[in-house]
Amino acid sequence: MTVALAGLLGAGMYLQVGIRLQGVADQAALEAADTRSGRLPGDACSRVRSLVQEAHAQVVTCTVFGLESRIQLRTTLGALVLHAKAHAGPSRNAPNLTSR
Repeated sequence: MTVALAGLLGAGMYLQVGIRLQGVADQAALEAADTRSGRLPGDACSRVRSLVQEAHAQVVTCTVFGLESRIQLRTTLGALVLHAKAHAGPSRNAPNLTSR
């Protein structure tokens, strides 16, 4: 019984950390796109690194093309490694927002 309970608690912790990491990746991608568009000051990937560092995770990749950003993060939970990916930018059907 104790082993099963420990397993459930471990699985719950893994799920919680994974959900939190995905939220950080989503926020980082949005902030990178907003930084690139000029809505937020600074360098897009520098902003991502600061945000992710506060969440005790690492940036695997930060790629920004035009107003689109793609972010990959990782963190560890004991011996387990968790990954999250996020993408942000204008819709493909949106008008050209790069020419102001």
